[in-house]
Amino acid sequence: DCQKEDWKKHKGDCKVLKGMANAWGI
Repeated sequence: DCQKEDWKKHKGDCKVLKGMANAWGI
């Protein structure tokens, strides 16, 4: 969802989600 227009609002969440995805190898 980081590609959506709301990415600016949830930039931190996107970073966390991406970090989790990287950690889980997803």
